[in-house]
Amino acid sequence: HYNAWFGSGHIYYRQEKFGMAEYHFRRAHHINKRSSVLKCYLGMALNKVKRTNEALVALKQAVESDPRNPLARFELASVLVSIGSLEEATNELTALHDVAPKEASVLFQKGKILKKMGQLDKALVCFLEALDLQPPSVDTNLIKAAIDRISVEDIDEDEEL
Repeated sequence: HYNAWFGSGHIYYRQEKFGMAEYHFRRAHHINKRSSVLKCYLGMALNKVKRTNEALVALKQAVESDPRNPLARFELASVLVSIGSLEEATNELTALHDVAPKEASVLFQKGKILKKMGQLDKALVCFLEALDLQPPSVDTNLIKAAIDRISVEDIDEDEEL
């Protein structure tokens, strides 16, 4: 049953054994090819093993299967950022914001991308909107730090919300 394969894959993924996770997610997907969730997790595992093109295909299929799957859209945006497709990533996060309007992490990530694109005013708006959603204090501190550094060019931003 695909649930067993997915469960094993999820355990391996959490243990950061991404190759084994990919194998199990692939087996689950083979049984249930229509599941957006399975395609999403397969794409996430493929991305972790540095098979970016395959990850993009799987994540795009996951979004096509279920446009309201927030994890698929968020992960797709992350992969798009990693390959430099910032405009497309911003579009995904905008669509995701329509699905999950109360997620500060979506606005935070969108703000970071807009900052990379040199659109500082729009980035600041995203950061402030994220703060308005009253995220947990740890996330609030990340957002406030990003606001403080809005006009400073980032070398490598690894903070995640």
